[in-house]
Amino acid sequence: MSGINLRKVWIGVAVALSAVAWACAAPAPGPERVHVPVPTLEATPERAPGIPPSTLFVVDRSESSLSVVWESINRATHYDVQRRDSEDGEYAIVATKVAALGLVDEGLQPDSLYYYVVRACNHFGCSEFHDNPVAGLTESDADVGAPVAPKDVKVVKRIVRVLPDHDVVTWTAVEGATYYNVYRAGDLLTKVSAPLTRSLHTDLGRSLGLSSGTSYQVSACNKAGCSPRSQKVFQWRNS
Repeated sequence: MSGINLRKVWIGVAVALSAVAWACAAPAPGPERVHVPVPTLEATPERAPGIPPSTLFVVDRSESSLSVVWESINRATHYDVQRRDSEDGEYAIVATKVAALGLVDEGLQPDSLYYYVVRACNHFGCSEFHDNPVAGLTESDADVGAPVAPKDVKVVKRIVRVLPDHDVVTWTAVEGATYYNVYRAGDLLTKVSAPLTRSLHTDLGRSLGLSSGTSYQVSACNKAGCSPRSQKVFQWRNS
């Protein structure tokens, strides 16, 4: 290998290898250099329920108790219940951390009105209490007879933006009634706790043009029984 300078050869090889290594490590020039972030999975932040139950009903009653139920709220693990004994009175705590969708409030006075609100909670906190209470009337502790039939029963259609429209049934309060039965087309549709004297329903068949209309009746009830049904009132497809 005379005439060849080995030292210069090895230096040249080293320089070439270094250039290749630098070229591999260097970023691509110009617009071809694109940064793609590594995707991460982020769980939905845990938080308190955002709203209270808006659907709240008194579904049963006695001389000393009222049964209250409400809708389930997303993320809620328990509920707090407050009660007041007049329309503009102060609320008092009935129960906290109720791990159910209802309770029986006992120890009440007979023939008395009570108003309830509920809020939804979990271990992060609670929603606000709903600002529209539901009311219930306890039964009388005296001997009573069944109420008379409601008068002035009416039904009107309330137009909403999307189908179906709502039928709003109203009637005059009946003395001695603690709740009302509402019938549609002869069948029991719902029970309404006094002192409320209105009920909102959907007649899906009429709204979709599958029926020409329907009828409503109301009866007044208490612990002694129910009145005869009121005269039928009708709601037609185009009324």
